[in-house]
Amino acid sequence: MKTSVSLQDPYAFMFWWLIVAAVAVVAAVIIHILVKRKLKPLFNKKDEKKPKIMKPKGADLVTIKRKYMAQLDKVEYDVVNSRTTVRHGYQKMSRIIRMFVYEVTKLKVQDYTLSEISELGLPSLTLLVTEYYEPEFAKYTQADIMASMRRTREVISTWY
Repeated sequence: MKTSVSLQDPYAFMFWWLIVAAVAVVAAVIIHILVKRKLKPLFNKKDEKKPKIMKPKGADLVTIKRKYMAQLDKVEYDVVNSRTTVRHGYQKMSRIIRMFVYEVTKLKVQDYTLSEISELGLPSLTLLVTEYYEPEFAKYTQADIMASMRRTREVISTWY
């Protein structure tokens, strides 16, 4: 049986497709390198600067401390006399310590989450806000608000 199809030599095929493929691969690599260099600063979070912490003058700091200690006294009075719940007491304490830190540092910590606060490098604030989280958001809590109040007063009185 005779066939009419004959095989061609391997050299008879055109190599233009191989050249096009090689050029496409080289172009893709070059484009990838250029795009990576242009976009790298956008995704490089290590270059972010920590916020600058301002320090008030001595007399101003004393006035600010008195103001927030008085607010804590009011919260304590309200909790002791059952005018507010423990949960609301913790919410008020959280607002007080955040506003105190904002007023003495000019960092808008009142808008920060716990993880953002922990990245600031203010360990005393991080510990207090961590302590407040469970009682602040739980419907019922066994937290000792008076101990938390003492720690909050201590942080305010020893700031700077």
